[in-house]
Amino acid sequence: MDTLEYLSKIGFVHGDLNRRNIIYTKDGFKIIDFEPSLQQIKNSQPKYMITIPYISKLDLEDKEITIRTDKIAFFYFVLRVQGCLSSLNVVKLSKTFEHSFFLKMNEKQFVQLNYREILTKVWLLYKKGKK
Repeated sequence: MDTLEYLSKIGFVHGDLNRRNIIYTKDGFKIIDFEPSLQQIKNSQPKYMITIPYISKLDLEDKEITIRTDKIAFFYFVLRVQGCLSSLNVVKLSKTFEHSFFLKMNEKQFVQLNYREILTKVWLLYKKGKK
C-alpha cells in the first residue's frame, strides 16, 4: 500500500496493475513487470500495455494512461482476490468500460481516493463472496 502511494505521489504510472503483475510473497504483495510503464511505440503509434478492461474510461477518451488506470486496476485486483468479480462481469466490462457500476461512484470522484481508501471501499462494498 505504501509503495502504491509513493509511486502515485511521485507521478509514476505502472499502467497494468492486474493479478498477473502483482504477486504474493512471504513479505506481502509485490508489484512486478514494469514494462507497461515504459513508452512503447508500434507501427509509429503509442502502444498501451494494459489489460482490458482495467483501464480508466477517461484515459481511453484522453488516449493516455494515468494514475486513474492504476487506481481502477487496483480496485479490480482487490475484487478478484476477494472472489467478487466473475469472468462474465469482466467480459461485460470489456465491452463498456462502465466502471461506475462496480465503483459505486463516477471515475472522477473515485480517482480522488488514495489506495488505502480504495482498499477500504472494496472491503466495505464487497465483503468476501457478497456483491
